[in-house]
Amino acid sequence: MGKRIIYGLLLLLLLLPSIRAEEQRGEFHLKNGIKVIYRRIEPSQIGSLGLFIRGGSLNLNQELMGLEELTLKLMLKGSKKFPKERLEGELNRMGTRFSTDSRYDYSRLSMTFLERYFDRSLEIFSDCVMEPTFDLKELELLKGKLVAGLKRKYANPDDMVWYKANETLMKGHPYINYQEGTPETIGKFTREDLLQYKAKIINAGQVFLVYVGRVDKEDLQKKLNRSFGKIPQAVYNPPPLPPFTDGKTEIRIADDPGLPTAYIAGKFAAPPPSHPDFPALWVGMRLLSTNLDLSLRTKHALTYATWSFATNYKRPWGGVYISTSKPNEAIRLIYSEIEGMKKDPPPADELRNQITRYITLFYLRNETAESQVQNLGQAEISYGDWRYNYRWVEKLRKVTPEDVRRVMRKYFTYLKLGIYTDSQKMPIQRELFLSFGS
Repeated sequence: MGKRIIYGLLLLLLLLPSIRAEEQRGEFHLKNGIKVIYRRIEPSQIGSLGLFIRGGSLNLNQELMGLEELTLKLMLKGSKKFPKERLEGELNRMGTRFSTDSRYDYSRLSMTFLERYFDRSLEIFSDCVMEPTFDLKELELLKGKLVAGLKRKYANPDDMVWYKANETLMKGHPYINYQEGTPETIGKFTREDLLQYKAKIINAGQVFLVYVGRVDKEDLQKKLNRSFGKIPQAVYNPPPLPPFTDGKTEIRIADDPGLPTAYIAGKFAAPPPSHPDFPALWVGMRLLSTNLDLSLRTKHALTYATWSFATNYKRPWGGVYISTSKPNEAIRLIYSEIEGMKKDPPPADELRNQITRYITLFYLRNETAESQVQNLGQAEISYGDWRYNYRWVEKLRKVTPEDVRRVMRKYFTYLKLGIYTDSQKMPIQRELFLSFGS
């Protein structure tokens, strides 16, 4: 009996950290209705706060591509109370960093800070959100920088091959409205465009906040109410985000004379992240990536770079990539590896090893406050619940070899392929490429 009590106490001591962690994360709402997701970490020297804006590509059309990213970047360049030089001086003195991130489903304004400077950092950050100056000189400089970056990307076939794949997968879908924009769209935006767009998207119905740091819930609620509680209330009713519907293999080829290697990227529609099949497909694509590297790179020496993956957007996709001077031989082997996974379940030990490696990587990527803010916000949007970030690992551990085979057969039935090649030196056998799924 005594031993049982001791063992019970030891077990309780082991569980206490996780119990405390559970008690130190949660959510509340500001006076204007803005949802706040928080995780308190004690002790902590560095904290992070993210303002997430729902919608992403749904907020845009072909004429507005790039406006959201441009608007958010310029917002953090200065405010009425903190013009650029004063802002930069204050941030450098405190070691605070502002950043933006624009994706298919959302955008994010973030600050990462030393905890002792949280109050001052929050004051500056919220002023940039509420009262940005949108300085004309800074606007033109930023537009030039973004356009130059896009032109560099357009000159790189390794980047552009993904856009070729998107021409078929995303045709008619909101995701084709790229957040980064084009040189043409970015070049025409005016200060008035940014002012109007900022007023449209920064509202209490469309944004939410994620905080990771050591400030307790009550204090955090007071401080955020004084700043972001001033954001105007609004009802956010986004249009529905449709699935990718056309399930047949297609190719788009760009002939680029002089290329020393061909670039091939393919995509297919995956189930939503909240779907029970998603964890198995996620693991399956990682297993396929290992198999592709072993077969095409190590065994057949056809490439230095090949992999497969799955995304976790609200409308996600799986994909494959390779760069090779022998595209027809390579695609034949890629198709063979895919069919092999659809035919036979992976060995149980390989599956466990793959899951274990990924879980280790997952925890390493969650070490910083900034990465935790990103992952909690991503889960809130993609899965509809920020708590999914803490359930993800257990869902992966439950995946079986038969689960992997089943989902690969169910979803990996076609590919939307983009190809960049020199058609004279590396001609594409269209019938071979189109044979997948037929």
